[in-house]
Amino acid sequence: MSSFFRPYEGKLNYVFISYSHRNSDEVLQILNILNDRKLRLWYDEGIPAGSDWPQNIADHMETSSAVLFFRSKTALASPNCRSEIERAVSLKKPLLVLPLDNTAADDSWKGLLPEGDISAELKELNRSPTGYAERVLSWSVLNRSFYRNLREKIRWDLLGLALAMLFMIIAAAGLTGVISGRFDRWIIRETEATTAPQETRTDAPTETEESTTEEILPSEYEDYFPVEFPDILQARAIRTALGKKSAESVLPSELSTISGLYFAGSVYVKDSADIMLTKDSCTANDREVDAGMITDLSVIGTATHMTELFLIRQPIEDLSTIESLVLLRELSLGGCEMLSDLDTLPRLPSLSSLHLEYSSIRDLTPLLQQPALKTVTVSRDMLPLVIPEDTGFQIILLP
Repeated sequence: MSSFFRPYEGKLNYVFISYSHRNSDEVLQILNILNDRKLRLWYDEGIPAGSDWPQNIADHMETSSAVLFFRSKTALASPNCRSEIERAVSLKKPLLVLPLDNTAADDSWKGLLPEGDISAELKELNRSPTGYAERVLSWSVLNRSFYRNLREKIRWDLLGLALAMLFMIIAAAGLTGVISGRFDRWIIRETEATTAPQETRTDAPTETEESTTEEILPSEYEDYFPVEFPDILQARAIRTALGKKSAESVLPSELSTISGLYFAGSVYVKDSADIMLTKDSCTANDREVDAGMITDLSVIGTATHMTELFLIRQPIEDLSTIESLVLLRELSLGGCEMLSDLDTLPRLPSLSSLHLEYSSIRDLTPLLQQPALKTVTVSRDMLPLVIPEDTGFQIILLP
């Protein structure tokens, strides 16, 4: 029997595991391999005894970034599994279904699970625990943000205690050295005073003692230091989204609570409906605004639970730093004249709506990498456009 391991608890990207307990032995063999490969996983062995079980399940489904369902006869008959998958679908979580047997779902599951030939799926799978694990690890949703890093293995409480003890030892050693040095100088002065003739000194020597303090800031503590914003526009918008005052600091962990950011040129608004973009102008809250200043998206890229992002009339050239936004459903790059192509747009598994109107984009071929994309909005001044065949998404043309 495979051993249980401690499920992940935290605010970083992790996979929620839905399965029937009657399949525990088989499922745990697969999960142990995934855990050894440093994939963050949560399953119901992480629920403390005596806690509100349904609420704990619901909370972890809410904060998870993807869901893995082990489909089987007993899982399809389980009300708990059905409830979990219904919740995952309603929250639009990326969902991977792995069949453990060839049991077909009845009509009550219609619309919840992808349809297909289960026998063919099982035939294609290497049905060993390693084969199942490799199928999970090849899932396009799982980028590097889902994997544990060295920092997560460090016991910060023990490290803090060790550093405190180290500082105490250094301080004690320094104090001992100062006392010892002063005592030695006192002995020398007293000896000289008793053996040498007395002289009148007009220029008494001045003893200057300099002490230097080296600040030790371990790099592994960065999650506990405030975010450094690349520009004032992002700083104001993110503080506003978090309900903070302009002087308050923002910790990296707080960014994961932001669900949407809306930038229109040189301002930010609370809702995309407040923005109006045309070929020659951009208005926000019925007031015309200048072009924006956002070029660095590295901070926005750590807001891993964001579902809507509007970057209208910004001088953006590189989109690669938003690869962790796996829940992002709507992205607007309208009026971004510095963005000449979409080659730096990462694979965003939940992206369904993309706005490119009045931008410099002329080739939509890179959008074939967006599996959930449904609509792409462009404007007539962008024509002619390179549009690949069988795109799978609808093109909306504005005047």
